[in-house]
Amino acid sequence: MVSAAIFTLLLAPAAGGACPPVQGAFSPLAQVASKLNHDWDFSRHSCILKGEIIVTGASISAGIGMHPLDILRGANPNLDPHISKITAPGMPSSANIERVLASSLASPGTIFAVDLFFWDGNGGASHCENSVRDVQRLLKHINEYKINLVLGNIPNSLNLDCQKKINAAMEPCRKLPTCHLIDIDKKLTQFEKTGSVPYLGGSTIPPSALRTDGLHLSRAGATVFAEEIMKDFDTKPPLCTEAPPP
Repeated sequence: MVSAAIFTLLLAPAAGGACPPVQGAFSPLAQVASKLNHDWDFSRHSCILKGEIIVTGASISAGIGMHPLDILRGANPNLDPHISKITAPGMPSSANIERVLASSLASPGTIFAVDLFFWDGNGGASHCENSVRDVQRLLKHINEYKINLVLGNIPNSLNLDCQKKINAAMEPCRKLPTCHLIDIDKKLTQFEKTGSVPYLGGSTIPPSALRTDGLHLSRAGATVFAEEIMKDFDTKPPLCTEAPPP
């Protein structure tokens, strides 16, 4: 879990004010040599994720550290539609949510919101209520317009009561046909409790190896959560378009 000290440090505005929202093309992604333990093979399923991919959230989505999608693209070359980012490092979901809802209608496809609500668990009561409504709006939106959503919940926050409320609002995602909830909070708590993380080839790594600086995902951390996404895709396949003939 992330310490309160780290959260306090990152909540402080950078020199010159808060980080501005960023929107633009996804940066080039590193290839992954090692094969994932649980290989959800897009080519085997003749699958390219439906429509455009929007990567939205805070700093991990903006390119600080590695994103699970980096690993998925490296392991599955067919996962290569147009990818765009709508991000706001160090900011809550309210900085992104309106643009995400509007942009996803242009070519309904897939939203990766692994850290969209990461900072929402640190707000007061009114802020927390707004975040819960944002979760509910997002789930209603993707269900109505048949959009794939990969949604990450909030790991240990400064305001645990708010975190629990927001995470609880995400639970209906599990019952929606195009929604994939990645329980980051549960997995990180489990890893910290056991002191080890199952990794490639049956090996294990310490929980500290999941993050480069105690907060942002390392290549190992992105790989672990990419595998969680693929496991959920196996259980509930995402909406796809047929891959073009070879």
